[in-house]
Amino acid sequence: MMKVVVLVVVLLQAFVVRSQAGGGDCSNLEPICTDVGISFTASSGVADASTTNPGNDYDCLLSQPNPTWYYLEIANSGDIFMDLNAGSDIDFVIYGPFTSLANAEANCNSYSNIVDCSYSLTWNETPQILGAVAGEVYVMLVTNYANVVQNITLTQSGGAGNTDCAIVNPPTINCPDYATQASSPTEACGNQFYYLNVPNIGCNGFVSFNVVGNYGSDWASEITWEVISSQTGTAVASGGPGINGGSINVVVGPLDPAVYGTIFNLIVYDSYGDGFN
Repeated sequence: MMKVVVLVVVLLQAFVVRSQAGGGDCSNLEPICTDVGISFTASSGVADASTTNPGNDYDCLLSQPNPTWYYLEIANSGDIFMDLNAGSDIDFVIYGPFTSLANAEANCNSYSNIVDCSYSLTWNETPQILGAVAGEVYVMLVTNYANVVQNITLTQSGGAGNTDCAIVNPPTINCPDYATQASSPTEACGNQFYYLNVPNIGCNGFVSFNVVGNYGSDWASEITWEVISSQTGTAVASGGPGINGGSINVVVGPLDPAVYGTIFNLIVYDSYGDGFN
């Protein structure tokens, strides 16, 4: 068996972004945060949501032109009152709660749990979520009934609850560059031990990294791999057996360092034990 061991530490820090594009359907939701608020340009001439996602219950929305799909994650429990404003007629519906973003997207095309809905003639809507609980996820569909290109804004107007702004903030790397070449000598034999030195210098945040490579051009079916947390001893990602010439490009994380630590071993196994290319 050949093993390749790589110590990986890539930690991320967030920053604020106030403009969101919105998802094109409910299987690809975009985050919003009512604390910061969002603004986006609504497009025109886009098919109704009931055409792209016909399985959902659209409740009061007799039509759903030019849809944009968002999700909110609750940070603090309580009621949340919002203002949804535009220059011309817009409408909305909110679904939830869901246990996670993955759960919300997995249930796309079968939404029936209506929280709030409005199909009025106004361009100043007042969505609300009553009794929200921290950790819950809600889905908001905003439609552009006026069918004109216009700016739409969403802000929180009241309530003791609020949403998690961390989901809106795309991460940027704030840690040093890491080694990409093995520090160990190369030996053309089985049981070769490869390693990379990856320092953690005062970085804070969740851990996220990519496993990138390929299974080799020959006997790839003998190759499997795992990423093991050094803190828990459990696998956080795995792959294989491969196919000849097959690529590997897997995103691992985000992982909570309080649970999984900050050091991970990437181990590559050769089931035949004669090495691989």
